[in-house]
Amino acid sequence: MRLTHFSRYWHIYLHDEYVQPDYRSQAGFIRRTNYHASTVDVGYEWRPREKSNLSKFLVYVWAYFILNRSFTLDGKPEINYADPSVEFVFKRGVQVNSYTSFHHDGFADKEFHYKLHYVSWSVGSFKRFSFSGRVSWGEGINLDPANPDVGNALSTQQTLTLRPTNRLNSEFLYLKSQLRHQVSNARFFNQDIIRNRTIYQLSRSQALRSLVEYDTAQRQTGLSFLYSYTPSPNTALYFAITTCCSMVWTHLIVGAYPAFSGSNVHSSQNSVTICASESQAVDHVVIAAHRVPPMQLGGSRVCRLR
Repeated sequence: MRLTHFSRYWHIYLHDEYVQPDYRSQAGFIRRTNYHASTVDVGYEWRPREKSNLSKFLVYVWAYFILNRSFTLDGKPEINYADPSVEFVFKRGVQVNSYTSFHHDGFADKEFHYKLHYVSWSVGSFKRFSFSGRVSWGEGINLDPANPDVGNALSTQQTLTLRPTNRLNSEFLYLKSQLRHQVSNARFFNQDIIRNRTIYQLSRSQALRSLVEYDTAQRQTGLSFLYSYTPSPNTALYFAITTCCSMVWTHLIVGAYPAFSGSNVHSSQNSVTICASESQAVDHVVIAAHRVPPMQLGGSRVCRLR
């Protein structure tokens, strides 16, 4: 059951779902059975009066409350939380969101009560750069069936995007996730990821993209370089090289095509893919020529990489 109400100031969303243990879907895939879940999302939007002092810098304030309850049909808790939240939207592309989450979750036949705080922000006021981020702190579950426990959690993501020219776009990303034992302060896990993605638009039909990433948990550095050429609206040519300095893993996907070991040529009605692997110099070198349907490129010859 789902009920919604949207007006100028109020947004109300109610959802209730009940799935029996012997339920089988005849039309598609379902994630799980044997549960009863309910969600309530109620929000109120407040805007300052026009030409008031607040309206010079504040667009609106969005106060909302989310309640989620999920139990198995024999009464065991799954994911239950209550989140009182508030969001501030300012002029010039500045946004701040904050909430506190009260949890009652079940994992590995145990029940856990914990609380965490969350703050996120984004600033898009400037032409040549923008930044956004989030940080959450408080408590979290160690999702290890052999050692489930509540610990002190810290998680953050910081993003800085530079656009020094119309052709160049460089994004710097920092991710951190940490969980420590509440009594001994022993570390359950601690991971930091530093990543840079840079895209340079050589011309309307040609672009270069580089990815550089360092992962402290696996102690490895990954490098990826890609050249893209779009000679016509429905055709794209890719050349990519990827490597991992610690040699813990090697992986490459070019569009919809995986990297193959050795030399392979695959052809179909609309595509031709040529792949080669040089294990001593780089992990993978892939050349792919792909005929793209018009809907995927939007009828434009501009090559955009993500």
